[in-house]
Amino acid sequence: MDVLIPPTTPFTYISGLAALSIPKGKNASAPASDGRADFDKFLWGRGTSVDTTRYWGCVDVEDRSPQMKLCGMIDKRHGQPVYAASHERACADLFVRMVFQLGIFNFFYLGEWFPSDAARERVFAFLNAPGFVTRLTEAEKQKVARWKRLQTEYTKWTELPAERD
Repeated sequence: MDVLIPPTTPFTYISGLAALSIPKGKNASAPASDGRADFDKFLWGRGTSVDTTRYWGCVDVEDRSPQMKLCGMIDKRHGQPVYAASHERACADLFVRMVFQLGIFNFFYLGEWFPSDAARERVFAFLNAPGFVTRLTEAEKQKVARWKRLQTEYTKWTELPAERD
């Protein structure tokens, strides 16, 4: 399937649900979703409405073109790198968007998206990073703690309470 992806860099990249639809690894065979994500809407970073680079720079943002090609998502720009967040970075970015910007806490349960403890811990590492924590207001720190509690108190997404700020 041909997709039109806007120009990306390590600091302006694909994230959120679109990044999660790009398979991980070198043996990628199919996207996690149906592959019809509107990549333009998921361009995050510098100069966009969701800029988490002030917290994490370009950590875990990489050229994901090879994985996209392996699963049949061909960029019409041919040969240009497509920078996208790792799955763990995409979740941290989603956290900022959903909790800080929209006030929605029950958007996903990490245990269902990331079955391994290591991947869940990687998401938490973003939220515990000094570059993130030191830039937060006290109210934002409380939101982080509240979301983390939800991740440990519930075992399934369907159990999450309908919370919203």
